[in-house]
Amino acid sequence: MELNDNATLIELLTAVRVGDESAFEELVNMYKPMIDGLIRRFSLDERDAFSEACMSFYRAVSSYAIGQSDVTFGLYARICVERCLIDLQRREGRGASHYVDNDVDVDKIAVSDGIQAMLEHREQTAYFLSVAKDVLSEFEFDVYRYWMLGYKTSDTASALGVTAKAVDNAKNRMWAKLRERLSPEN
Repeated sequence: MELNDNATLIELLTAVRVGDESAFEELVNMYKPMIDGLIRRFSLDERDAFSEACMSFYRAVSSYAIGQSDVTFGLYARICVERCLIDLQRREGRGASHYVDNDVDVDKIAVSDGIQAMLEHREQTAYFLSVAKDVLSEFEFDVYRYWMLGYKTSDTASALGVTAKAVDNAKNRMWAKLRERLSPEN
């Protein structure tokens, strides 16, 4: 499929939003040259950067305003992925810790070329969501969902009508509860 085939692109974007992993895999394959090019441009570790880029690409798919005439999906996705990689480069440059828990096997949740990996990714994501729903308060779960969509603390606070400090506190409680529930001892 050509990247400029707008009707098919809209079908794929819509399919991903209703949970069609094969549509997401097809989109990733279509835009893989763009993603790989950005990763090379930033001279990042390909494995970690590709995983981060795919998460950002998924957020772009979920948040793109279908039908807008100002910005094409390709440009929007490129900007989203590029910003993600810039943030990753900054974190690596500062020596800051990666926000993904080191105990989580990234290979199991990263997007890869195979259907099996996509199914494992779906199961892992569903598991994390069910655990989060079980252990988090309603407010903490709302904060978790905004975090999953890539919202910054200030944007989450605005969306929920609370202070940024309340969101930060909820994140701290959220991570503590999730760490405790997902620890190997449990």
